[in-house]
Amino acid sequence: MRAGPRTLVLLLLCAGCVALSAAAQKLVPQQQVTVAAFNELPQPHQPAKAVRISLSYLDSGVTITDAQQVTNSQGQALLMVSADVAQRGSLRIEIAGAGDLVIYEPPDGQLPALPAKLTISLLPKGSAALLGPAQIEAMLHRTLLQVNGLKKQVSALKAGAAQAQSQQPDLGAAIADWAQANGFSSAKADEQVQQWAARIEKQSAEATTEQRALAELALKHYATAAQLFNQASDADRQEIGAEDKEERALQAQMDALKEAQQALFDKQRASLRQLIDHAEQAAGADQLRLKYHDATQTLESAVATADAEYKKHRDDKGFHELWLQAVSKCQRCALAGG
Repeated sequence: MRAGPRTLVLLLLCAGCVALSAAAQKLVPQQQVTVAAFNELPQPHQPAKAVRISLSYLDSGVTITDAQQVTNSQGQALLMVSADVAQRGSLRIEIAGAGDLVIYEPPDGQLPALPAKLTISLLPKGSAALLGPAQIEAMLHRTLLQVNGLKKQVSALKAGAAQAQSQQPDLGAAIADWAQANGFSSAKADEQVQQWAARIEKQSAEATTEQRALAELALKHYATAAQLFNQASDADRQEIGAEDKEERALQAQMDALKEAQQALFDKQRASLRQLIDHAEQAAGADQLRLKYHDATQTLESAVATADAEYKKHRDDKGFHELWLQAVSKCQRCALAGG
């Protein structure tokens, strides 16, 4: 069947939209992140070759992968991260194809912010360091972030409302998954988590509010954990208020500095204008005594000064105009001298 004129127009419009969309995607800035992965067990450490590195983030509890690349012979990979993702929190580096190696640092692969360069330390599954305090805290932190996703899975169960109501996000299951991924039994991992939580409770004066909250979470004291996280939020809110006040003070200083700078520019322009006027008067006196060469040299000197000032303040219209005036006066003087 032959396409009619209207069909051809629609096809052309669609093709144009696709081209514009592709062009728009190319224009979206991306952040480059150089990742270096190393196996920390041998000394010195060895680059982790042919390991797939991926960057993901959580969106409403669902993990979304944004960028991935395979490491070269030096254990390096270049990730091209979308601009909007680079500004997100809750980013996580993950690996695949590394055999029995898993991420040790950053703990659980979690990134509070996205650096331009990132080093990933790997250890064999079952290494004692993988059950360290930082790793336990990171695991509990991620578990909370994934609660929304777990609740969605529960809501999606089709076994009836009563069963769905009884199915709740299980911290024990999360710990068991984490243990299996890192080469431990769920019992061993749970034991280490409980010991860590007990130490935090015992040394609460030295612990941060978030550490105390995570410890209460591990002990299944959920109400206390929520209260402590709210306290941390209140402290964050106070810090934001203090930072806003600091920002306003800094802006006031910048405004004052800008005013002072503008006043200085006004003085500099006034001095330059006066210099050009005086040079023109000196050139006029030289012309009256038929010393045209001297007059031209005087104005050329003024042009040189105006040019230097203009180059220092290229965005300032006033300096540009004064430079043009000096050049014009010098040209007229040269013509008058024949």
